[in-house]
This record gives sequence, structure tokens and C-alpha cells, in this order.
Amino acid sequence: MVSFKIEKDNLVKRYELPNYNLKIEYNYSVNEKKYNGDNIYFGYKPSKFSFVLEKKRGQYDVGNIVIVFYDPLNPEISVIEPGIHFQTLEYPLIGILLMLMFIYNLLKLLKKG
Repeated sequence: MVSFKIEKDNLVKRYELPNYNLKIEYNYSVNEKKYNGDNIYFGYKPSKFSFVLEKKRGQYDVGNIVIVFYDPLNPEISVIEPGIHFQTLEYPLIGILLMLMFIYNLLKLLKKG
């Protein structure tokens, strides 16, 4: 865990898709070696709603000191928000829900027949 400044942030409207992407870049050093990072958290993806990212952007103003979490075995891998986030689990949860619905309907069908 290291504290460092936000170097640059940018809210970009991606025109090929109706999504907004928040790009935050930060620099940090581990054992006197400098690294650059841009991962907010693992599994981060663009949002369809700019207000969601504007709120997050307000937490990371340019020049702010932030805590950078990195892998001690591979310091190039870093994030500024560790842990599990809903966006990371969104698709697996939808997949599990669809599978459970399929199994439920299959069991119901087998019970009838």
C-alpha cells in the first residue's frame, strides 16, 4: 500500500457505444522503482450513466493523494479501490440466475412427464 497523487483524470464519452469511461492515471513507487497505474478496481468497465462516473470522479481530483494497492510479487499490478465490486460480479450473477431458472424449469418439466 502506497500513497501517491492523481496525475490525470478524464471522463470520456465513447461514441461507438453509449458508454462513459472514467480514466484515472496515477504514479507510485515501490522500493524506489516508479510505476504508472490506471486501474480503478479489477473488473472496472464503462457506465451508461455519466452521473455515476461524475460522482466517482469527484473522489479522485487531480493532485489528490490516494492509496495505491499493489501486488507485492508484481508491483506493476495496482488498483486504487481494492475488493469485490458489483460490476465485477454482474455477469457471473446473471449467468447463475439464468442457470437456476433453467434447472428449475427442467425439474418442473421432468416432474410433469
